[in-house]
Parts: sequence; C-alpha cells; structure tokens
Amino acid sequence: MTDPTTPAQPGLRQMLRKIGASGIDDGRGLGVGHAAIDTRLESTFDIIRQSTLRSNTPNIFGPADTVRALVLRSEEAPLLPWGRPAENMVARCRIIDNYHSELLPDPDIIDGTSCLDNAIISSMPAFRYSAMDVAGVIPPGTIIRGIFDAESLRAGTVAGILMPPGGSFMAAGPSGSMGPMGGNMGMFRMMGGAGGPYTKGVDMYDYKKRLVPKDLEGCKRYAETKHKPKKGLLNEEIVTSTIVPNYKGKFTCKLKVSVMKKLEKAYLSLQAQGIDLSVGDTLRSFETQRKAYMTKGQPGQKKAKMVAHPCGGFHTEGQAVDINWKHEADILAHGPIYQALWDSGLQRINWEFWHWSVGETSRKPRNHVFKAGCNHSPKDTYTPPAPGTPEE
Repeated sequence: MTDPTTPAQPGLRQMLRKIGASGIDDGRGLGVGHAAIDTRLESTFDIIRQSTLRSNTPNIFGPADTVRALVLRSEEAPLLPWGRPAENMVARCRIIDNYHSELLPDPDIIDGTSCLDNAIISSMPAFRYSAMDVAGVIPPGTIIRGIFDAESLRAGTVAGILMPPGGSFMAAGPSGSMGPMGGNMGMFRMMGGAGGPYTKGVDMYDYKKRLVPKDLEGCKRYAETKHKPKKGLLNEEIVTSTIVPNYKGKFTCKLKVSVMKKLEKAYLSLQAQGIDLSVGDTLRSFETQRKAYMTKGQPGQKKAKMVAHPCGGFHTEGQAVDINWKHEADILAHGPIYQALWDSGLQRINWEFWHWSVGETSRKPRNHVFKAGCNHSPKDTYTPPAPGTPEE
C-alpha cells in the first residue's frame, strides 16, 4: 500500500515556491492550504505562510463553472436519509485544460486500496449523473462536460459526454447534422447539443435520439421528431400587451389576440383585488426554444426535463404564458391567482403549475386537483369540498 505521506509531484513544490511558501513539509500529502498543527504554536512566518496557501488554493479550478473533465472512475452516489438520489451515480474526474492538473499526480490506474490514490480521487470533483439517462455507467477514460454546483468547485452534474474512451469528438450525422455517435461509443448516447457545443442552423438530436430541427419547417418531419402535428392552434395575429408587464416591469408580453385578452382579464381582475400578477415568458421564437431545450433541458443540465421540445411546446405559437414561481403557493392552493386565471379561460397543464395556455390541453374543472408533475411542480395543496357541498 502506498504511503500517504509520500511527497507530491514536482508541480506542487514548484507552485509553493512561486508563492514563497516552500518548506520542509510542503511536499507532503494533498491537503494544500489547510493547517496541520495548532496555529498557536506556529511562528509569525508560519501563520503568514498558511494564510497565503489558503488564499491561493481554494479556487484552483479557475472561475468557470463549466469544464471538460476526464473520468477516473464511476461509483454509486451515497445514500441519503430518504434513500438513493435520482442522480444515482457519481463520476470522479480530473479537470482538463486547467492548471489544477499540475497540483496532483496523474495516476495510470486508480487503486481503491491505495491511500494515495484515494487521496487523489477525493481531491477531484465529483459530477453526478443518472445511469438511466446515460444508459450505463461512464467508464474511466471518458471525457465529459461538467457543470459545477452553485458556489462549489467540488461537485456538480454531468452535462454530456464529449468523447468515449479512446474515441473521437462528436461525429457528423446525415446532411451535416450533429447526430448520435456510434462506433466505440458503446452503451452511451451522444446528446447532439447537450454533449457538445450548441450549433445554430444545424439539425441536432436530443438525449432520446429525437430530431431537433434547425427551423420550424423541420418539425414536419414527424417520424424523426417523434412529435405529432399540434392541435388547438389559433389562426390569429400576435399582439403586444400595453396592460400586462412582464416580471421586469417591461411591456414585452406577446401572445395571440384572444389569448392576450384572457391574460389581461386575469391581470385586471387581480389588480382590482390589490394583487400584482407577475408574468414570465410568453411568446418565444423557435430558435430561443430550441436553444433552451438543447442547452438547459437535457439530463444533467440546469432545467433538465423542464423545457419542451421546440416542436411540441405552445410558447412558440404565442398561446402559452408562464406565471412567476413566486405565485406557487397560491396556484397549488387554488387561491385568488389560480381562480382569476381559470375564470379568464386559460388552462393549467398537468405537469407544470406555472404554465397556462389555450388549446394545449383539455379544459379541467375548477376544483381539479393536479398531481405532482415535472421537477419543482408538486401536487396541489388544495382539497376539494366534499360531494354535495357548494363551493364558496
């Protein structure tokens, strides 16, 4: 078994010398920047030296929150008090193209029984992923794109597979499209935009291997997008409201005429009650929806499974509006905001409490209790009255 006190590689000692902090014990271990003894017994020089280390080592990954990383090994995510998390696997990684790599030895083989190897792994960030979403366990040697958690440089999520072990970067699909990678990709599915750079004006594929076309016309390729023609579309012009501002206070809300009238009716009704309705997204361009879906809505990304495929959503049709999440409690409890939206003729969809539209889904009764939907959309807290009891 390797001695954990074995001096670190020359790169670490060189760094310590650069900041004037080298000493007899500087090359030992990997706990850079952490005091090893009681500071009350240290000399003034030792205290300054430790302070210098602490101030120079916390951000050794650099300022970026999105990085390329080499997978050293995958392991099961630790059990939480309520069970195993949805992101049930963790990839221990080494950051690529960053001088953090110079601080640690570059292991040829990770030995789970080696104290030094375990120290190396514990010094590497852990990126979480779901084995179901990537169709397997990510093997050592894979290059991934990782996104650090907010205010963290120790852990994050896998945003995509950039290159399999011994493979090459994203391959071109039919007609120059960015398609799923085959060959030595093995069990993995290449996510056209999520696994590599987003490309405007080029057909791409999502994590389910569905076509994400470069423009709205491509949505007619139903067999490839796996989306049927939309029903409930209105043949109306798009208008901008001079009554309803968005959550920033700007009058940029755009919807089809009859849909806008419904939103304005709900807004004015709530104003009369002294309630300010805060509105988020309304009309989105096809390109805006497409980019959001491919860069935020794929597994491991910021809004995974919360952004609609651009060929399937109603925001691109000007028939949907997102209500600010600060109204969550009211909507789930069927409070005044829920009632005003329902009275106006807007309809909430099943899986997102904030998303209201026209023509997208069937009209539900006022006292319908919605079940939990996608991430962050819990079950309604409203309890309907007993049968035969009139509603207030």
